[in-house]
Amino acid sequence: MSRIFDFGATGHLNPAAKLYLLYRDTDIANATSYLLGLRYLTAADTTYIAEYYHNGTGYSDQQAQQFHQLVNAAFTQLQACCCRRRSP
Repeated sequence: MSRIFDFGATGHLNPAAKLYLLYRDTDIANATSYLLGLRYLTAADTTYIAEYYHNGTGYSDQQAQQFHQLVNAAFTQLQACCCRRRSP
């Protein structure tokens, strides 16, 4: 019984690309953002996906500091919660 796959015959590589263009909220002259991805479909119909997203503008210094403070606060809360559960 032959199997039909979305991405071509077994044993063949079928590269693909998508281009996303945004009209608003994008400053093309000052920053480059892109998404690279790979998709692998096994013979058992398991799909593995790997993606890398690069945001050229990144966080400002204030946003990075705020993000790290939030992560530290969340970790402190997690530790406090876990320590209370383990106490007899």
